[in-house]
Amino acid sequence: MVRSHEFMNGLWERYLKGGTIVSEYSTFLAEDAERSWIADADIAVLLVCQAAIETHLRYELQAPRNKTFAYLVETYGFTPELKLKTDKLRKSRNRWVHVSDPSDDEMLQNDPQKHRAELAIDATEALETMVCALCENQFV
Repeated sequence: MVRSHEFMNGLWERYLKGGTIVSEYSTFLAEDAERSWIADADIAVLLVCQAAIETHLRYELQAPRNKTFAYLVETYGFTPELKLKTDKLRKSRNRWVHVSDPSDDEMLQNDPQKHRAELAIDATEALETMVCALCENQFV
């Protein structure tokens, strides 16, 4: 897949059918996620997509910082499908952020291309999840 602005525009066109209110922070993060994806910075995509969704939910729910991402997703009332997608994003992000033993890197040394390919898929799915989440509560 060629990473392009056209792909990103297609995602927004697919999910944004009416209007939605998104905070400037969420918009800023979403734009950064898009730039990261186009630049093949896939771990950054995972981080920023989750941050954009979390920021959006905090804005919508007026939730304090001590509430977890999972709590925000559950409280907001996403569809069951979107809840599964956000959970997959959270787990993928956590796999790269919360490494138990950074010295246990044999898998990366032995087959880095395999992990890059998996990350590329996860990053693309994360973008779609982010766009879907930001467009979840639309008005016409």
